Order: sequence, then C-alpha cells, then structure tokens
Amino acid sequence: SVALRKAFHPEARMLFVRDGGLAVVPIGEYIQRVAEGKRKPGAVDSTERRVASIDIAGDAALAKLELKRPDVLTTDYMSLLKLDGRWVIVNKSFSRVAGSTQAGK
Repeated sequence: SVALRKAFHPEARMLFVRDGGLAVVPIGEYIQRVAEGKRKPGAVDSTERRVASIDIAGDAALAKLELKRPDVLTTDYMSLLKLDGRWVIVNKSFSRVAGSTQAGK
C-alpha cells in the first residue's frame, strides 16, 4: 500500500458503474481495500497485466491498463497530472467484463 499511496494523489478518487449508476470511492478507501485483500504467502497471482496505451499532453496524461484473468478482463483508465515534477494518478475509472478473455481485442 506504500507504493499505491505514492502513486495516487491523496485527493484522487476511483469511479465506476454500479447497478447502472456512478460509484465513487475515495482513494484512501480503495488502498485500504487492496491492503486487506492481500494474498496469502505462496499464493499464485495469475493476472496478466499490460499497459495498453499512454497519452501525454503537457502536464496531463491518460494511461490505459488491462488486467486479464481467466474469467474477467478489467480495463483501468488512470488520469495523471505532473505535480512538482512527479506524475501522480488523480483519478481511476475502470470497467470489469466477466467471462472476457480477449485483452486488447
């Protein structure tokens, strides 16, 4: 979670669709969820990860990440800003498609 706290701006949010509506989670809550969901020692992570694209314009950027598991494809869109000479994620939005195995298609 130290790496996540460094990557995300403290005011960042995670946004996604839940039951057809907008769901917003403060980044601190997201980081806590990730920390609590840590795998047990020796557990295998079968997730394939790739940076699909990065678009930079001055002090703003958008990164598209794909996380592929056998039963689900998650696509993350990270909005970044260059603050004090360092890129930080200011918002994360994502889509999760169950049953999808075609990352990048």
